[in-house]
Amino acid sequence: MKHHTEPDGTLVLTADSRLMVGMLVGAAWLCAVPVLRAWLNGGVNAHDATPLIGSAMFLFAALASYERNRFAFDPHRKEVRWSRRCLWSRDEGRAPFSCVRSLIIHNAIRSTKTAPSVRLALVTDEKEIPLSRAYAGGVRREYEALAAMIRRVMQMSAEPADLLLDSVRVALAQGRKLDAIKLVRLTKGVSLEEATRFVETLPASSTPS
Repeated sequence: MKHHTEPDGTLVLTADSRLMVGMLVGAAWLCAVPVLRAWLNGGVNAHDATPLIGSAMFLFAALASYERNRFAFDPHRKEVRWSRRCLWSRDEGRAPFSCVRSLIIHNAIRSTKTAPSVRLALVTDEKEIPLSRAYAGGVRREYEALAAMIRRVMQMSAEPADLLLDSVRVALAQGRKLDAIKLVRLTKGVSLEEATRFVETLPASSTPS
């Protein structure tokens, strides 16, 4: 996820999947090459056509993974504006900072200590808005720093501990206790027992409803 600050102080974040789409399209082309070669050499039989299945799967994955996101955090108007484009849908909107309860960090289900995959999300009064559909691997520290930048613009606490607490509380409010425990383990580097104790001893009053 790329970011820059405009002259008026607006923090702009952009993310797109062009690299991933390009890799998948390239893989689809490589799968199709043997079939094209066979066709040019006199015909394609059932065995030669088998790579077309892999080619079609890579092309479908490329289409499904395509997305372009832009989020602008405007400290003067005190609002966040966003646009998200996928192949089959488009979403645009804006929300005042006063309606944003928090900015949190998500871990992917497959995320591990050695291979963390994360994304950021806004929690508004009405819904949760991921800053990207896809999770990014190996950039946890960068995303934590980016979250701190966003939270400062929105006049929230930029302390890593508060980012973790907000993320855990939202997960608990959504009934995702296991995700909350995993988030604590990956962030703090503690054991399962310590992470479970941390989550279970959070004051009930601090967990958003």
